[in-house]
Amino acid sequence: MKKFYLLVAIFISLFPFDSSASINNGFNLKKDSLIYQINTNSVLINKRTPILLVPITSPTVSSTSICEGDTLTLTSNPSGGVAPYTYSWTGPNGFVSTDANPVINNVNLTNAGVYSLVITDFLNATSVIQSTAAVTVNAKIDPEFDATLPAICKGGIAPLLSKTSTNGITGTWNPSVVSNTTTATYLFTPNSGQCANPLSFTVFVINNVTPKFTVPSSICQNDIPPVLPNISNNGIVGTWSPSTVSNTSTGNYTFNPTPNIGQCALPITVQIIVNPLLVIFTPAVPPICSGDVLAPLPTTSTNGVSGTWSPAINNTSTTTYTFTPTAGQCATTPVTMTIVVNPILATFIQVSPICSGAVLADLPTTS
Repeated sequence: MKKFYLLVAIFISLFPFDSSASINNGFNLKKDSLIYQINTNSVLINKRTPILLVPITSPTVSSTSICEGDTLTLTSNPSGGVAPYTYSWTGPNGFVSTDANPVINNVNLTNAGVYSLVITDFLNATSVIQSTAAVTVNAKIDPEFDATLPAICKGGIAPLLSKTSTNGITGTWNPSVVSNTTTATYLFTPNSGQCANPLSFTVFVINNVTPKFTVPSSICQNDIPPVLPNISNNGIVGTWSPSTVSNTSTGNYTFNPTPNIGQCALPITVQIIVNPLLVIFTPAVPPICSGDVLAPLPTTSTNGVSGTWSPAINNTSTTTYTFTPTAGQCATTPVTMTIVVNPILATFIQVSPICSGAVLADLPTTS
């Protein structure tokens, strides 16, 4: 009897003036159930009145495929029954919610699976069929490129940034052009609709170094020319042009560092001067008499070549002396000089003839 009065009260409150109104199936009513209609004068009319039952339709839930780290929004679309509705969501990883459209932030692979929803209306009617939503969470992949961009030399050729990775991820770069003067970080942002992570890396711009060599700045004509090394004193590898030093004429030689072997170096040019040989000039020493004082021979030629003489000077006999230039001077081969020493000859007055037995004066002891 209590159920009857409750049903009548609800019916009057919902449909007070319309004899053809319908009531939702909140109490599992069956078609042609006995319902009493009350007129506006509160007079009970005892007759069977057909009731149009409107059940809650099965709610629809959006199925979706999203990327790891995205936001998942579950949506329900109930119809029929009597609002307001209550919601009971269940899902993977212990998920429960009573929201109509629950939101899961920063989803991961454990959030993938089937989400179920049961809806109950104001009259405690429950959706006939439990609706489900299959959610796929796709793991994000890292864009891959042929190689990590290497460090580049200042002023060198900057690499181009590809807008498509080798594993098919398209996106944009910021900055979009690699600088060849300043070290910078470049960010690759995948286009929307792809499950891919952003990628960033730094391209280092290395200052160039100057190769250092121990190469003579000059040589003497016809000397053995120096060999130009292919590795500098500070470890730079490269080649020379021309590769061989001339010992007959002054020339310029350029060292070109070998590219693409992880070194940043500038080309350099050195000049090697070939000095002509100097002819040694020494003043002639006039002949002397044996025993005369012989001055020391000069150790520097009249045109500035220094050296030594051999053998030691001799003032008693004619001798040939050799001048040998000191090393490091561009001079001709050793030169010789002969100093004539004249012997002293005694000169006496001829003694006149004498007769035998005549007195003969003593001969002079000094000429």
